[in-house]
Amino acid sequence: MAYLFRRGANRRWFANTLLEESNRFAGDLAERLRERIYDSVIPFLAEGLAAARGLQNPTAKDLAHTYEMAMLVLFRLLFIAYAEDKDLLSYKHNSLYRTRSLKEKARELLEMHHRQIPFDKSKSLWEEVTLLFSAVDQGKAE
Repeated sequence: MAYLFRRGANRRWFANTLLEESNRFAGDLAERLRERIYDSVIPFLAEGLAAARGLQNPTAKDLAHTYEMAMLVLFRLLFIAYAEDKDLLSYKHNSLYRTRSLKEKARELLEMHHRQIPFDKSKSLWEEVTLLFSAVDQGKAE
């Protein structure tokens, strides 16, 4: 532990150098994540939402609204994923919730992908996810 408080060849404390490098790495990671979200995730969500809304020749207003909807869906998904992971929802202690959880939906989708099972055109997955959104928003006893 004492090595953290030694000066290096550049006369700077090793702990300071370590913190600066860590902050730089975190900043780079955040930038890559931001780029990935805006380059891949949001367009994918927006395309799905536009198709679900039946938009053929969307206006600028339609596109702006679809973008807002995509951001809302993304933030809801991220919130629920974080809450399940941090045990803020009943994921670990409630088997009924666990079978309906976002984490379980992700596992199901990954399994389908690995087994090369094509997605059907039904809206059942979206309906299950919107039920989860409602349960988190309004609360649900089970």
